Amino acid sequence: MVQTSSRWVRGAGVGLLASLLCAGCASGPPDAMNGGFDFTTQAFTFTNFDDAQGGGDFTPALAARMFGDAKVCAKGAGADCVPNDAAKAWIAEANATLHHGHSEGMAVLALLMSLGKVDPATFGGSNAAALSFDDRRLRAELAYWAITQKILSTHASDKRLAPKDAIAFLADAFKKKDEGWRLLLSMRDESGFHAGHAVVPFGYFKGDGANQYFLRLYDPNFPGEERRLELDLKANTWSYEGSPNPDAPRTYVGNADNPLQFSPVTARLGVLVPPFSDGFTASTTQGVVLVEGDGTSVGVKDGQLVENGGLVMPGAADCFCKPPNGITNVMLSSGSGAKTVTVGADAGTIFATSPTVVAKVEGSGGSGGVTVDPDKKTVTYSATGDAGTTITTTTKNADGSETTVTVTVDKPAAGVTVDASDPKNVKVTADTTSSGTGVTVTTTTTQADGTQSSTTTKGTTTGTSDATITVDTTTGTSTVDTQTKVSTCLNGKKDPLEADVDCGDFCAMQPAGDRSGDGRCDVAKVCAKNADCTPPMGSAAGECFQTKCVEQTCSDGRLNRTETSVDCGGGCPCAAGFSCADVSGCRPGNDCLAQTCRTLQSLPLTIVGLGADSFLRIYSARDGKPETFVDLYGVSGGAAFTRSFQAVESFSARVISDSHAICTFDTADGQGRWNWSLGDAGTPGGNTLRCTRVKSNIGYTTNGTGCPVELEVTKPTDSIRAWERFPQGPTLSVFATSAGIELSSGSPSTDVRRSTLPALWQTVSRASDGGFYDGGAAWALSLGASVEGDSTYQYNVNPAVGAQLGLKPHRYRFSCTLASPATGPLTAADVTAQLACTCLDVTDGGSTMVDGGQLDSGVADSGVSDAGPTGCTRDTDCVAAADCYCGASSGNCTGGTGTCGAGKAVFKVPTTDGVAPSGAFTVPTGCNQVFVQAWGAAGGPGVVPGGGGPPLTMEGGTGGFLHGTLTTTPTEVFTVWVGAAGAVQYQSTNTTGIGSLLGVIAKGGQGDGLFNQNSGGVGGGLTSIKHAQGNGTLITSLTIPGGGGGGAMGLGSAAGSSSSGGWTSAGGQSAGASSTAGGGGAGFDGGVAGTNGLGGEGGSVGPLPSGFVHDVATNTSAPGSGAWDNSQSCGGAGSSSAGTSQNGCVVLRCVP
Repeated sequence: MVQTSSRWVRGAGVGLLASLLCAGCASGPPDAMNGGFDFTTQAFTFTNFDDAQGGGDFTPALAARMFGDAKVCAKGAGADCVPNDAAKAWIAEANATLHHGHSEGMAVLALLMSLGKVDPATFGGSNAAALSFDDRRLRAELAYWAITQKILSTHASDKRLAPKDAIAFLADAFKKKDEGWRLLLSMRDESGFHAGHAVVPFGYFKGDGANQYFLRLYDPNFPGEERRLELDLKANTWSYEGSPNPDAPRTYVGNADNPLQFSPVTARLGVLVPPFSDGFTASTTQGVVLVEGDGTSVGVKDGQLVENGGLVMPGAADCFCKPPNGITNVMLSSGSGAKTVTVGADAGTIFATSPTVVAKVEGSGGSGGVTVDPDKKTVTYSATGDAGTTITTTTKNADGSETTVTVTVDKPAAGVTVDASDPKNVKVTADTTSSGTGVTVTTTTTQADGTQSSTTTKGTTTGTSDATITVDTTTGTSTVDTQTKVSTCLNGKKDPLEADVDCGDFCAMQPAGDRSGDGRCDVAKVCAKNADCTPPMGSAAGECFQTKCVEQTCSDGRLNRTETSVDCGGGCPCAAGFSCADVSGCRPGNDCLAQTCRTLQSLPLTIVGLGADSFLRIYSARDGKPETFVDLYGVSGGAAFTRSFQAVESFSARVISDSHAICTFDTADGQGRWNWSLGDAGTPGGNTLRCTRVKSNIGYTTNGTGCPVELEVTKPTDSIRAWERFPQGPTLSVFATSAGIELSSGSPSTDVRRSTLPALWQTVSRASDGGFYDGGAAWALSLGASVEGDSTYQYNVNPAVGAQLGLKPHRYRFSCTLASPATGPLTAADVTAQLACTCLDVTDGGSTMVDGGQLDSGVADSGVSDAGPTGCTRDTDCVAAADCYCGASSGNCTGGTGTCGAGKAVFKVPTTDGVAPSGAFTVPTGCNQVFVQAWGAAGGPGVVPGGGGPPLTMEGGTGGFLHGTLTTTPTEVFTVWVGAAGAVQYQSTNTTGIGSLLGVIAKGGQGDGLFNQNSGGVGGGLTSIKHAQGNGTLITSLTIPGGGGGGAMGLGSAAGSSSSGGWTSAGGQSAGASSTAGGGGAGFDGGVAGTNGLGGEGGSVGPLPSGFVHDVATNTSAPGSGAWDNSQSCGGAGSSSAGTSQNGCVVLRCVP
């Protein structure tokens, strides 16, 4: 609580003495201290005054002194200065401040005199206290120093201090005798600053409270009376009673948001830079002011002080002889770019000053804004609720003249624009809101020599029309159009009160015909408040968030639309804990339980052992709701999979499975149910459902009957040959009722060598046969008796045609037994029966064709036992692996001389891009050697047009051919990249001649030529094989080169010849331009391209493993083309004939 001045004096002496006695007792600033300002002699003894006293105005002469004659005077100088119009407008703005008092001038001048910077003798006294208010020179001097507060450069070293920092600052400042600090106080609320007032701090002392201090002040409103400002350093607050009238208190209070503002006075000395030649300033006589534009934002915005690019200062003037002033000075360093000055309701007069345009707006109520564009030399004013407006603008012209335009609109107007960019043709537009609005425009041109000419024009609007007035300042003539339409919110630019171009709350207030839609801004447009934004469907109001109009959704984290809480209610589902009527009122992952949204807990169920042929149905109920069910289908091999359920508080599930499986929960009650309760379990937990098959898949394998497949008997005496056909294995049936198996007869087979009479038994050799059969608690298999059958002979007579011999029946028998257990427990595993069959020796009237032995080696029986081992002729004879091996003739082994190997692989599809392999072969069990036959790709042909007939074709070179045997171990892997054949150049694509060196692109070289012209062919791509361990470690690699492309005048060379290779990379060399030659084939070293129409060379062969051979062709048929695998498996790989080139191919066979 501030005490009366008499008690302050007494208390000050005691406090000051105590403080001085203990000045050195502790670190930090002393408890009391005085500066160099002597209040008794250096403070003025008269009170602060307003403009009613006379002599205290800011005059052109003072402006010339402050800024220099050249900046201010249109003619004359000093006391005789006649100001230019820009200076005159700014002088009017300055005097609006002095209208409320001169406290800034009195504080600053008193300090300057105390520092010896201004001599008081100039005004008739030895010090400030000796000077008389009656001296008009002194009153003018006070006006001068008061107005220095409006110059941005004088505030470069200002200090804005929170109360807790003020004592430390003053303790340091009072030690320095070459500077004085003016203290600015103001009242602050959301609308800005009020009652700005300047005082002089000249000392401080500690109060009785632990954190209480008092500043000793000279206050121009209290002449001859020392004043005190109270500080609470802990609370970080200050307070000051500034009213000289006890009946009308005016208490200033502050904190960190309304700090103490200290300004050094020596910065006011010297010639200053006027705002009308540099920078930008704006002020109002009352209310809020904000300046934005060109990247700056300075003023009071949404109740907060913003100073991005400038400074905001309360006007220091308050003399207590008028109501508290609301003057706010906004000063910006940048004077370029359009600036918009926005003010609140009843802001009074708006002043805006830039280097080229000065504006003064005298509104009559309502919020408003004025945009000053110093570059375009335009001024635009918009207002709401304004009953009438007078706008005065002064524009500096390039020739040194000035154009001053005064526009008076006697009724409300949405917008007024003054365009003086062309000083000879001034244009004024007025967007009026009612018929009969009078618009008066006066233009005054002031030449550089001070001569003036003026024109006044009037117009009155009719109906809904607006006004456009154009003035020719050179002739004094004008054009008035009061039938035009000027819509501020449809002009395609951002006007002062618009939030964004042609939109915002201001535009929403305009008539429907003067705006687009509802006038408010769409999503993503700039805004300052919610009312600027168009309400979305279902919402009563739009939303402005972080200066942009935004969508309103149920997940935006903001309270909007008709929501009762953030993102909840009003059609938005709510989070857990909020009330609800049903589940639609809750967010996903929640349920409505007892009219409250509750979190659904996840209850995962893992299902194990449910095969692809089985399914089950789970019935579940949760949270007191009716029971529902879900059907689950198994997966191959009974692999584990998960299905999740949800519940809030309780859950129960039971399972019903089909006849193929029995399923139980790991965690279950006495009835086999899965139960969960949030109260009991605390946190959600899952469960596992384990399934066991109650039916098994029953299959079999067999070694065949052991009987001969075919016998041949030759009788030389009469040239008769006889063949007998025997079954190779039995068929197997599975009894559905007893899970047994039996042998039975089947359909006949076809003799691939020569037609015979049909046998009665089907040739069978397959891994398994059967399905799921109910075996009860265990399985059991049984076989019937031995199986017998009849066979016949057909005698073919040669050479005597037509002879017919009778058919001789022959009887055979074979028997099979179970080589594996016949019974076992029922599990999820399949049951495979192992059958061992034996062919029985049966006499047939003296014939020994069936004797229980093995098949002969293609010769007649030599006795009771046949001569040789069981053999194969074709791959089809080896049903399991399709690999009938007999070396180079494999796949077509004469007379059953082949042996069935463990597996075969054929690769004939080229790599797609030179990186991706054509395929891979994993060495199977029982395969300890692999026989490799590999053909390279042929080169493409060269072509010479036929002149109306068929073209002449020059074949490309054939691909290489490698063959040999590699030692292998099961699980090793052969990876193959097959090379693509070349083609005539003009028919080639990106994949023509593509090839690979173990995964690295190795293409045949390009030929040269165009369609219907001589053209070379593309070389064949590289074929390569990687033999590696299962982990990828390389064992062996093989490269099979491609043939060279044919040229227009010569054949391509075969791959792997003595002239092959020669190029610097695995890819073949491309033919030169206009050479019509063929490209080189790809190889270990690529082939070089042909020249002068000749074919390209084939690629070379890389290092070969021991025992491998590379064959080179001497014609257009590929080497090794006689092999069965080349013609049948690979389709003639590597060859080049009839204008067609073949891809490469690789055949791998396991050696038995």
